[in-house]
Amino acid sequence: MRHVGLDLSLTGTGVVILGLDGEILFHGTYGESGHRDDPERVKIERQIGIASSVIRAIKAHGYDRDGWPDDLSPSEELARMRVAEKPEVWIEQYSFGKRFKGQKSGSNAQYELAELHGVVRSQLWLALGIAAEKRTASHVRKVVFGKGNTPKAQVPKLLAKGRVTTRTNWSGFEFPDGDQADAFVVAEALRCKDHKKQEGLF
Repeated sequence: MRHVGLDLSLTGTGVVILGLDGEILFHGTYGESGHRDDPERVKIERQIGIASSVIRAIKAHGYDRDGWPDDLSPSEELARMRVAEKPEVWIEQYSFGKRFKGQKSGSNAQYELAELHGVVRSQLWLALGIAAEKRTASHVRKVVFGKGNTPKAQVPKLLAKGRVTTRTNWSGFEFPDGDQADAFVVAEALRCKDHKKQEGLF
């Protein structure tokens, strides 16, 4: 099963897809800067654009429910089902208590981010039949680092050094930005949950 982690943001949405054995199949960042006075049409197009990019990434790495030929033999179908098994998706949950630098609580940026969450989750369901779940940053960081209060700024550094509790003898991975690093933590926590479930520990 593929495990997808998302760290949503209008300016930098991090996406990480982990393979069956935890290998990093894909990591990327989507989004662009905008202006608070942009027309509503422009804001909606940005949100849809991010959702579409996430969906394309998932389709490109093992799952597209509309891409199945009708003439598969039973053995071919079984092999295809293994590769194309529906992935699970977790999204780092957004807190309305969070403040962006230079912004007051309750600013438009906070509500627009909440809208983005709704757009991405609804589009994942409509396009792929995937019901994405939300998890707090403290939850996924506790799973991966052993501490839920791990500072956000430390996440990329810890991953680059391989300092995680979920893998042994891992040399680490240096992500190009913090958005992808956060998305990896979400995906890794999801992967760990599924492994524990398989072992009857979750």
